[in-house]
Amino acid sequence: MKDFRDDIFCKIANYQITACIYTDMDGVISGVTDALNVAAEIGLTVNYTVSEGDEVFSGDLIAEISGTPKQICQAEDQLIGCISKYSGVATAAKKFVEKAGPKMRVVCGSHKKATFEIKEKLRAAIVTGGAHIRISDEPMVYLDKNYVAMFGGIQKALMAVAQIMDRKKAIQIKGRNESGDIVREAWTAVSSGADIVYVDTGNVTDLKLVTDALKPKLKELEETESYRHVEFAFGGGVVFSDMDAIRDAGADIVGVGRAIIDAPLMDLRLEVTDVKDPSLTHDGYNLLDKHELMIQGISLDETNLNELAAVVAEEIGVAPEDTLVIDVRDRAVALDILQSHLDPEKFISKEKTILKRLSQLKGVCLDPGAQVTSNGMLGWIAGDEVDIDQSRQEIARSKEIGMQIMKAVSRRVIVFPTGSEIESGEVEDTNTTLVMQKFSEAGFTAEKGEVLKDDLYLFSGKLRLAAENGYGVSITTGGVGAENKDFSVEAIQLLDPKACTPYIAKFRAGHGRHSKDGIRIGVGQMGLTTYIALPGPNDEVSVCIDTVVKGVSEGWSKEILAHEIAKLLRTRLQKKIGIEHSSVC
Repeated sequence: MKDFRDDIFCKIANYQITACIYTDMDGVISGVTDALNVAAEIGLTVNYTVSEGDEVFSGDLIAEISGTPKQICQAEDQLIGCISKYSGVATAAKKFVEKAGPKMRVVCGSHKKATFEIKEKLRAAIVTGGAHIRISDEPMVYLDKNYVAMFGGIQKALMAVAQIMDRKKAIQIKGRNESGDIVREAWTAVSSGADIVYVDTGNVTDLKLVTDALKPKLKELEETESYRHVEFAFGGGVVFSDMDAIRDAGADIVGVGRAIIDAPLMDLRLEVTDVKDPSLTHDGYNLLDKHELMIQGISLDETNLNELAAVVAEEIGVAPEDTLVIDVRDRAVALDILQSHLDPEKFISKEKTILKRLSQLKGVCLDPGAQVTSNGMLGWIAGDEVDIDQSRQEIARSKEIGMQIMKAVSRRVIVFPTGSEIESGEVEDTNTTLVMQKFSEAGFTAEKGEVLKDDLYLFSGKLRLAAENGYGVSITTGGVGAENKDFSVEAIQLLDPKACTPYIAKFRAGHGRHSKDGIRIGVGQMGLTTYIALPGPNDEVSVCIDTVVKGVSEGWSKEILAHEIAKLLRTRLQKKIGIEHSSVC
């Protein structure tokens, strides 16, 4: 069957697309290995993935992939499904395990009813979520209702396996024997050698009757030779809201089926984050954020600005949608070129051609001295055709200079401590020295910036100046918390609305001092400058600084860098306060 995507993408079939897969819910990740296998089959390059069993917050990066447009579409069709189903199962399993507490074992055996193709994946997801796939980890014989029926009763079924001395005996009771008396069934099972009695009626009252009757009897036998440790399990349509009652009724084990296996899929989304035209990747030059063109000596009268922009776009070799009229002044029109790289062969000495074609548009009148100008490298549009070879040489030199500038800028780091407590001297700034030292050891030039006050717009303005002053990396420490005086992440978002800001911990907004819903770090990009917002505690900065340096040195995307930092800090915070703060995931 013909794949219409081949026709859809025919003009950009060889473009290199980078896309990120994010989660829109908190949970536990499972299915990573399967996803990686599918990615390999499709031919995708996997730049980053979380690991099996990683806990994630809504908005977290799950994977970053690269490939052709068609491959990215295939990824959205095939890759997400590998993770969403099994992550949903793992997430549900973890919720039940956490609700059960340390003394009650959560078991999900419903994977046995699944098809062979997904059975092992379901088992893996259950285990990833912290639940178990068997009632006991020890060697065991499990006698379900059908075994009991075939042997003709509970006692006979257990007598049939009594000679198997090296295995625990577990038996399912459902109130169908011993005249329907669930307590008598349970006592028969215990007296006949059962080590685990599984009350599988779905009625918590049955479990309560059994444990109330049998546990005192077993307690009385505790010091005698006839004592044997017996565990009580419960199952039958268990849902999350049943868990407190089941635990209170004395269950040692709870069997959960559909509530885990049929859990909702983890909500994942794929977003394209970068598009590269291979024809420009090597031969084009970086505009270094000088994207503006000015047409001077032009008058307009009911002119179609889209047509005007389209003429300029065609002549300089970009798509019409990448050329935008941003200002119309007295006898001047300003345009913004929405690409970072251009092919120089397409715009050298194009001024006369552009002006000629513009003069043919309805409502356009050009002065005799009309010009196309730019403060950046686009200025070569006005080059003399006679000296085009010289222009090419100058462009080649400018490309080299531009690369040198980019390299030099990328190795300059500035570190800003934040907060009134640092400014007043109440708290010693130990972070700046550490960050500068680590970057210096890696070959960067690191400088200390001023202490940034707790004011969002002043904060953001200082960060912008860092970019204008040629710093490739701007790091802040502190100000990432959940109080209304914490602005580090928000300041970066003003400069880069698409900054990556994963959570380290979540809280209930308005609870205590928490005016926001959590603690986040931030990584953003503006021009050649990468902005990184780190926490204030020195032990937390110490935990992640090596990863920060590594990520910057190796040119990780802001998404990968942000989420690698967040994972480290999240783990640190869990160990530090996780027991005391249940809101920390």
